[in-house]
Amino acid sequence: VPPILVPQWVKWINSITNSGGAVGYGRDKDGKVQGPALRKSVPLRSHRFWIMSYQVFKNDLDYLTKLLADKTYTTLVDEAQGLKNISSRLFGAVFTFAAGRHLLLPTGTEMNNPSDAYTYIKRKTPLIYRSKAHFDNIHVAERDFFENPIRWQNTEDLHRNLYLQSLHRTKE
Repeated sequence: VPPILVPQWVKWINSITNSGGAVGYGRDKDGKVQGPALRKSVPLRSHRFWIMSYQVFKNDLDYLTKLLADKTYTTLVDEAQGLKNISSRLFGAVFTFAAGRHLLLPTGTEMNNPSDAYTYIKRKTPLIYRSKAHFDNIHVAERDFFENPIRWQNTEDLHRNLYLQSLHRTKE
């Protein structure tokens, strides 16, 4: 989650009876950032929910992967629009960490264009498109001088693929 939201998530989860408890991994009880040595002293296994920033997650990916190697878990990436860039270290870390496991990608940010859907589809149903090029070949009808998509095709299929293993909720 974004660092500013870590304490809010911890407080909210801990307010729920029988939640199993949450800990803000990477921050002390006052919200101050912890270094790697202090983070590894946090008794994670005594909490059901581990809330951390994207940066802490990326930095401690190997440690967290080893700690959970034999466990069943669900990964929730709040503000999932941070995963739009498939070339980013965060996308790669989440892709690796959540492979074969449950993944929740809540976001309140609307998609600006159909290419934004690729990242979500790739994470939730990775076999739909072999690659970004495959996605583009199916859905990009026309590009501008700079190779940016300006017209889309097969949008009904794109919409259907986006909502496989997904839910769409609005505030209305």
